[in-house]
Amino acid sequence: MRKIITILLLCAPLSAYAQLTAPTRDYALPTTALTGNIDSVFVFYDDAIMTLTATQPNGHNAEFTWRKLDIDAASLDLYHQESGVIASTISDITEGGYQVAVRDLDDLTAAIDTFTAWVFRDTFSINSISYEIECDVLSLRMHTSPDILYEPYIIYNFPPNTGRVYLNQVQSVEWAPIDGAGQEISDDVFFPNVENPATGWRTNLSLFAFIDNPPPLCESPFRFRLVVTDVFGKSATYTMPNTINAISVMANPTIEAYVDNTWRDTEGLPHGEALYQLHFKHDKSANANHYQWKGFANAQQSSADRTLLWSESSTNSNAIIPSNPSIGEQYVGTLTNGDKYIGYTPGSYLVRLTVRNNVCVDSASVEYITVEPSSLDPKSIPNAFTPGKTVNNIFTFVKGEEPISMKYIYVYIYNRSGGMVYRYEGRYDAWEGWNGRMMNTGADVSEGVYYYVISGQGWDDIPYNTKQYSGYLHLFR
Repeated sequence: MRKIITILLLCAPLSAYAQLTAPTRDYALPTTALTGNIDSVFVFYDDAIMTLTATQPNGHNAEFTWRKLDIDAASLDLYHQESGVIASTISDITEGGYQVAVRDLDDLTAAIDTFTAWVFRDTFSINSISYEIECDVLSLRMHTSPDILYEPYIIYNFPPNTGRVYLNQVQSVEWAPIDGAGQEISDDVFFPNVENPATGWRTNLSLFAFIDNPPPLCESPFRFRLVVTDVFGKSATYTMPNTINAISVMANPTIEAYVDNTWRDTEGLPHGEALYQLHFKHDKSANANHYQWKGFANAQQSSADRTLLWSESSTNSNAIIPSNPSIGEQYVGTLTNGDKYIGYTPGSYLVRLTVRNNVCVDSASVEYITVEPSSLDPKSIPNAFTPGKTVNNIFTFVKGEEPISMKYIYVYIYNRSGGMVYRYEGRYDAWEGWNGRMMNTGADVSEGVYYYVISGQGWDDIPYNTKQYSGYLHLFR
């Protein structure tokens, strides 16, 4: 079937072309003529009866001579003629170019008016949607009649001549993923846990749509509803009969740190001191059924120089991993809510999450987890305390100046005669401080000046035995 089209201008009212109209048309627009005057194009949808009506401008009786363009012969052939009426209508016509000459029978000296119109049958429809789904992209293609991207259209104008162009006939495209009930699927369901998915595929004005940033991650089967409007205002809607299952996966690791007696999401790059208590969670990953975590030391080195510290797998999307990593000496305990402490020694670490399903795999890394090297600052040791009072009643390190990443601490306190009144040797995180009693359990020691000696050992195994800190401590009651 030959198609009639023109180079399009913005669709404007056709009041300037009132002498030649199409009462049953669905759409109208002007042409941009290659030569000659601007004509009208009348568009009829599907099986609508195509009709043209010419009217004598001043209401006089007239003779109407209709001609139709013969494309092959490039000529105008007589189509219909009638006389003694003020209007003439030709009905059930076919596509093509039509010209009508109007002769005023009440004023034979008047010039003969000639009007031209173009009739186009718009049968645009969507036949089907085909697709190819891979791990990194879902590609969709609409199949239309006619092929809106590659159909050659003929440009007509008077005097009769033709030229062929390849024209994309799309004016708007609306791709929409829908569920089994026909309801549109929102972006946060179609791309779970993706903050700003690219959605240009929804209105890309072509036969194709590529969903790849990221590809669909919806865990439930989905279909597509497609609504296309062509340049002649005709809309067509098509809904896929069969569903698609997303096969892509997305690794989205998140980290929680145990800070101030609560677990909280880390912002930016995780950074803390030993024992650094962390959760590695993968519940924001998408469309996966297997999760593997690996922790590496020497994170800032090349991949070949990194040391694998632990590896743990799970099929539970809500799992907290690792449950029991082997990272040198560790401390693993259970909180009242069942969460886990995870211990790291000082250094830099890389943690990689790899997720997969039965088809696809994806990985993402957290770089870098930094655990501060051990240190014991003498500014953290107070020089006075007041046992029995409501504040400052325990001899312990000053808050905000505490030792960093310390593993063991050794604290000895002597009276003025050299007698030991307090001793602690053990884990730094278990030290509760001196309460002012003999060995913390006996009688209260007297008010006065005492002498302390403090040393320790860091989680990086740096001993502080040669870096003893000593000084005088004033006890007030």
